[in-house]
Amino acid sequence: MISPFLILPLNSIRQILILLTIVLCGSAKAQQKNELINSLKQQIQNAPSDTTKARLQGLLAWQIKFTNPAEAIQLAEVEIAVGKKYQDYLKLADGYRMKGLQLIIAQKYAAGETVYDSCIEYAQKAGSDFYQASCFTLWAGMYGAHSDFDKSIELNEKGLTFAKKTNDPKIIAVLSNNLAENYKLAGRKLDSIQPMFKLAVSSFVQAEQWTNAAVVSSNLAQEYADRKEVEKAKKEILFSTELVQKDSTDKFFIAQIYNNYAATYLTLNQLDLAEKFAKKSKQLLEGFKTPDNLLLTVENLTKIYLAAKEYDKAQTSALQQLQLAQQQKSKLNISNAYKALAEVAQNKNEFKQSLQYFQLYKSWGDSVYNDKQQQNISNLETKSLLAQKEFEAKFFTTQKVKENTTLKIQKWIAITTCGLLLLLGLLLFNAYKKKQKINNQLVAEKKIVEQQANEKVVLINEIHHRVKNNLTMLKSLLYLQARASTQSETKSILTEVQARVQSMALVHQNLYEGNQTAKLNFSSFIQDLFAELSQSYFDKTKKINFEVQG
Repeated sequence: MISPFLILPLNSIRQILILLTIVLCGSAKAQQKNELINSLKQQIQNAPSDTTKARLQGLLAWQIKFTNPAEAIQLAEVEIAVGKKYQDYLKLADGYRMKGLQLIIAQKYAAGETVYDSCIEYAQKAGSDFYQASCFTLWAGMYGAHSDFDKSIELNEKGLTFAKKTNDPKIIAVLSNNLAENYKLAGRKLDSIQPMFKLAVSSFVQAEQWTNAAVVSSNLAQEYADRKEVEKAKKEILFSTELVQKDSTDKFFIAQIYNNYAATYLTLNQLDLAEKFAKKSKQLLEGFKTPDNLLLTVENLTKIYLAAKEYDKAQTSALQQLQLAQQQKSKLNISNAYKALAEVAQNKNEFKQSLQYFQLYKSWGDSVYNDKQQQNISNLETKSLLAQKEFEAKFFTTQKVKENTTLKIQKWIAITTCGLLLLLGLLLFNAYKKKQKINNQLVAEKKIVEQQANEKVVLINEIHHRVKNNLTMLKSLLYLQARASTQSETKSILTEVQARVQSMALVHQNLYEGNQTAKLNFSSFIQDLFAELSQSYFDKTKKINFEVQG
């Protein structure tokens, strides 16, 4: 892929920016590049003036940016110094652009934020649309490196606006491709992604950079395949193949294109073609001895063999995939390799081996997840730091006409206030979350208590009803037995027992009706009891009055 953060596997910031700098500054074969470096060094020694020397030093810095970054940043500092001395804004823009790139490679993002802000400032003063586009997209790559795709999109969109003003198809192609990749990673709609890919392809074709055009075209084919647009995907592969035929000298990029073809045909379930191009890619990459890029192709081959149910080939490919992943120390690829081996073993009925591989896959997968969580935290911290630096830069820009002690005090007060507010906000948020958690626990516990209370009420009511019914039944049985008895002594005993039962029934009724389980209205109880006893013991023809004091 052409994107400055997607052309190669995402395992270093160096890979994030490599293609962009190649396109912006020109590419050359190893021998030609060495010749160019030696030529620039010779010209620097013979330079007639400081400005000419600084311009040549800037060109040399871009040629050695990866092979000798320390010297490259020193050359950039010299170019910046000369630019300030002679108020040469183009040299300042170029010097800050180089310095910013080196800071990103060193993962010094906060410093890079400030430097790229300076790069844009001097590019604007120089009236250079090219330098503004170049600085914006390198700056966007810094945000893309830690997954802040919204900010990366914002900067790339600004960069593309300036790129279109240059009418330079190369810079337009790079910016539009970067924007398409940003849109994909940010989950934007298809109608936003495809036009950018198409613009990148047509711009590279216009610049007669056939290989780069073919790479983007193969990416577009994958996009069509993922969206189940089969005919468009096949048509795009044919167009990409035509572009490759116009320039097939760069075997490294050809290998990447073939691997993209393999992935596309795998998605389309055309496994013979997928295997054919994956093998071509593998053969080319083995010649370069680049295990990081070879790993992607071998992983594709493993998927192809699994899909074709060629389990012996899949096993051989998966073992090579595992070996390459271990060399590269890529936890995700190691996890994927063990998953493939587990699937192969399962289909070969080697269940014990399959279980062992699956456990390793799970173990490495958990490690990848933990690393991802840690990376997300790191990305958020970096995003916060960059936001703070951006705030500082804007604040400084609006106030820099007042270069005095008061301005500096205000600046630090603003920064300190922001820090304190942020800290206060975090404390309040944590307090709110804790309080919310406690409230949720109390609500849950309250529901449990209420449910238990309701259950107890139902149970107590049931017990009361059963006791009342049982006492009433017992009293009735005693009454009937006493009435049926002919012996006065027996009748008297049964009547006395009946009175005792009635006494217990009254106690129970008073407790139940008063909703009390530990207290009894004794006055009311005695009155009710005497009323009942009077009917049992005394002549009903006589009216008996009784008085209770208590």
